[in-house]
Amino acid sequence: MIVLRPIESFSGISPEIRGTPIEDLIRYHNMGATHSPYSQAEVLVGMYMDHRERLSFPENFAYIIRAAGCNLRYSEFRISYTVAIGGVSAIALVGHTNCGDGQSDGSA
Repeated sequence: MIVLRPIESFSGISPEIRGTPIEDLIRYHNMGATHSPYSQAEVLVGMYMDHRERLSFPENFAYIIRAAGCNLRYSEFRISYTVAIGGVSAIALVGHTNCGDGQSDGSA
């Protein structure tokens, strides 16, 4: 079983993702890093469809696909398009706690 843990400081970011758009996403959302301007998306974010949940990152930083249960199984075309045409170099799947209970606790 995979155990998820919050990342609240730079030291918590795994060395494998340092220097990538995923690190930037974590720094923007979890650590409140200063937003840099972007003219083109760097990452595709797949996330749950609950509109009450929002990620904090700069405008033009990411494309977002919202789907029930964060299931991107039927989003092959949209994923392919964002990689081939949109030029993203990373994909992040973002879930949240208490999924399916009808209440959102604001955690992502």
